[in-house]
Amino acid sequence: MARITVSFLGGFAARTADGTAIRCPPKKAQALLAYLALPPGRAHPRDTLGALLWERPDGRARASLRQTLRRLALTLPGAVVCDASTVALDPARVDVDMVRLESLVRAGTPEALAEVAALYRGDLLEGIRVSEPAFEEWLLTERERLRELAIDALARLLRHERDAAEPEAAIRTAVRLVAFDATEEVVHRTLMRLYVRAGRRGAALRQYQLCVAALERELGVEPELETKLLYREILERTPRESTRVTTSSGHAGSDRRRPAPGGVLEAGVGVHETDLIGRDADLDRVRRALEEARHGDRRIAVVLGEAGIGKTRLVEELAADAVRRGWRVLIGRAHESERLLPLNPWSDAIRPALAADRGTLERGVDAVSRAELARVFPELDGSADDATSAPGNIARLFEAIVRLIARVAERRPLLLVLEDLQWADEMSLSLLAFAGRRLSGSRVLVLATARDEDVAESSALSQSLAELERERCADVVTLSPLSRSDTLRLVRALSRTGTEDSIVARFGGAIWAVSEGNPFAVVETMRAIQDATRADDVRAVPIPVRVRDLIVRRVERLSPAALELLRLAAVIGREFEFRLLRCAAELHERAAAEAMEELVRKRLLHEIGERFEFTHDRIRRVVDKALIGPARERLHAALGRALETLYADDLDQVADRLAYHYGNTADAEKAVTYLIGVGATAASRYAHEGAVSLFQQALERLERLRATVRDRRALDIVVRLAPSLLVLGRYREALELLVEHEPRTGRVSDTAATAPYRFWLGYFRDLLGDPARGAEDLRRALADAECAGDLATIGKTHYELARAAFWTAEPRRGLEHGRHAAAILERTGERWWHGRAHWAVGINQGMLGDFGPALDALSRAGAIADDIGDPALQSYAAFTRGWIDAMRGETRAAVEACRRAVDRSPSPGVTRQALGFLGYALAEAGDPGEAVRVLEQSVEQMARAGSRAYHGWMMAVLAEAYARVGRLDDARAGASEALEITNGVGFRYGTGVARRALGRAAAANGDLHAATQHLHEAVRTFASIDARFEADRTRATLGVR
Repeated sequence: MARITVSFLGGFAARTADGTAIRCPPKKAQALLAYLALPPGRAHPRDTLGALLWERPDGRARASLRQTLRRLALTLPGAVVCDASTVALDPARVDVDMVRLESLVRAGTPEALAEVAALYRGDLLEGIRVSEPAFEEWLLTERERLRELAIDALARLLRHERDAAEPEAAIRTAVRLVAFDATEEVVHRTLMRLYVRAGRRGAALRQYQLCVAALERELGVEPELETKLLYREILERTPRESTRVTTSSGHAGSDRRRPAPGGVLEAGVGVHETDLIGRDADLDRVRRALEEARHGDRRIAVVLGEAGIGKTRLVEELAADAVRRGWRVLIGRAHESERLLPLNPWSDAIRPALAADRGTLERGVDAVSRAELARVFPELDGSADDATSAPGNIARLFEAIVRLIARVAERRPLLLVLEDLQWADEMSLSLLAFAGRRLSGSRVLVLATARDEDVAESSALSQSLAELERERCADVVTLSPLSRSDTLRLVRALSRTGTEDSIVARFGGAIWAVSEGNPFAVVETMRAIQDATRADDVRAVPIPVRVRDLIVRRVERLSPAALELLRLAAVIGREFEFRLLRCAAELHERAAAEAMEELVRKRLLHEIGERFEFTHDRIRRVVDKALIGPARERLHAALGRALETLYADDLDQVADRLAYHYGNTADAEKAVTYLIGVGATAASRYAHEGAVSLFQQALERLERLRATVRDRRALDIVVRLAPSLLVLGRYREALELLVEHEPRTGRVSDTAATAPYRFWLGYFRDLLGDPARGAEDLRRALADAECAGDLATIGKTHYELARAAFWTAEPRRGLEHGRHAAAILERTGERWWHGRAHWAVGINQGMLGDFGPALDALSRAGAIADDIGDPALQSYAAFTRGWIDAMRGETRAAVEACRRAVDRSPSPGVTRQALGFLGYALAEAGDPGEAVRVLEQSVEQMARAGSRAYHGWMMAVLAEAYARVGRLDDARAGASEALEITNGVGFRYGTGVARRALGRAAAANGDLHAATQHLHEAVRTFASIDARFEADRTRATLGVR
């Protein structure tokens, strides 16, 4: 007969020789087999077996034994050999894992010991309980014997692997040993050293946290001094030093698990004292979302709940589950102190994947997407163009990021975690909603957390969540407080091993009342009780009332050095490196390591990869709130100096943190410097609202600067503010700001500073209807820029003079400036401005009626727009081409071009212009009814926006369309209004169009005298500005040459 394999370690299982599973017999039968298997072949009297498993009178016990043996004969035929008085397990028929384990231990070879590690999957008959005292006593004895055999084998194997320089294998064995007895500090220390040898310093530091938690939970004691000293020694080494030590000993290992800030989760998550309690239903929901995302059906899940309710713990549980299923996990966090730079939570999460798979992820990324990604990931070295092109470019950046995320998920599904979004910047929240729409079909789940009490206070967050729910892109899970029964379970799990049930019940009820089911409050209360009692009787300890008081008491018991580090950590407000705290505190490495060990041991801080953070943000907030003004400023200044020291070779990497820290000190000069830098980065990421805020903060600190640098800095800031205000459409605010600081130009002799300032002053004056003063400012800007050799400003000024010349109806002059601008800007790399220069050439040639050269210039503008992926410039080039095509009779092409411009428009400002030209093209194409509808939209929007010249021009075009559909009163009124507007702003081309509209309306009404007068005036107006085509066209209407 074929042999049968029976396993008892880790639970019961039986298989045939070909691996087919055999249905498990009842528990009593499993118990009987286990007893017979030690050792197999020994005959056991029936009476002994009956008494062991059935504590009944002999007759009933024998009957139960016979019935069980019959079942075994059916389930495992031939395995059990019986006669009238004895029962045995046939060793020739059955292979038993326990027997194999004993044989391997006796052999003692490294190979045999390694097989023991694989064979021992758990305790004897784990999970099986037979309520028979005699059997339970035997089972406990055998479990302990086999367990000790396994421990001894693993210890011998560990020594061999350690001596054989096999750190990864030794780590796996040591982890198994710790699982046997978490209080065995020798094994914890061995494992910490092995992690260091393998180059996994973060894992070594984390192991100490596991040791601290186990000793507190099981014994109520602290680690031994030797363990503390080892932790401090590892902590004092930088990651590079750890690698050097590892390499020098010949055991180098790649630090694959080392996360960056936010980082990659490749294995294990936070150190926790208990299993996740009371969250089964919530965990099932996010697990379902994970499974749906695997098939591309779910994109976003959001976990909401009050502070301390367990959002992070639930996410960590899911993340660990995802890793076990083969997912990649990336984690980013928003921080209360880090809202200066947009998209930081996303970039922190994605950056480790980009670093690990850069070559793979970059393949197939077009130049435009690469340039956009470089705004957020400078390491890509993309040539991003000027961010002032249009606010609509945000969509282009978002699209590039979403595509990058999808590429990360191509090899294996991706869980991207974004924590604490109540502190996220608006762009990060907008990207969340965007990703919810665009990630469909990708194997990606974005899992976000936020405090529900803060959702209502953040309009951006509430808007993004509402949008996701409305479009059914997200599953929102709101965590409730734990029930009373779950709170009691948590109290029991947190209690020291051996605590009496009556004591747990007494404390559980009181803690339930104090915590109201908040897990963090439960944990802090239990820690306070245990800290107060250690090994003493806990029954005399009162229950604290406020969690804040518990935290304060724990903090008050810290050593001075540990307290200083904790205060610095609270001011940082995010995860941090040990070396930053040490440098800021100006402590010797040994003293700083001792203080950090104390903070970790007391579970105020914990390790996340190579960094540290508070075990909960509520602890940080309590510590931070206790700081008074001067103390807080001192800590911020110390952290600023430390960052400058540690990142001296790459201050850009921490510019936002430097701006934050120095912004909270009296050092205005450094605050202004870093605020300007971060503002520029925010603008480059299209976060213009944030950039304006940062630049304004810098302006507010100007009066504290030295007088010799104040004016120069002010002009620098204002010049940076202007383009962001332009993108935001806040034209009047920009002009008022520029005018306010105009007196400073008289005190600054540096033309490199005054040239760009005068350019923007002229730009906004011209834009807001003061072309004469605007032109004067631009001429002065040109002179200053030429003196300073500032080619970029020279080119931009020529462009603006070309654009301004169009609106003053001086196309010849505009053409000259436009050509200068195009030639100069081509040399500067300012590609967006270079494209605008070609557009300015085209629109001025269009006014002149030089259609061929105009279309050539617009083709060049469109090519640049396509190359840099700028939708605003694409739209400008398209609707201007449509205008020219309509004038030269190519009406079908004109309508197509203008519709394309409307579709590509990234903003309302561009859309209203594109609609105006579309209306013109429709009218010329013989569809005046549709032209009226479109033009009315455009004119209404222009009137609201205050675009006077455009408004007057398109009002005149609308008047002509009214005349064609027979709305003569509307035509006369519209043309008269257009005439008044264009005369008022000096836009003579628009005046000509308005005069012609009046003439056509008069002619349609039968007033030929008035019509002739108006049309002659129109001809003279067009002729005066050299608009030859329009003059000839109007003459044709008159019938004169």
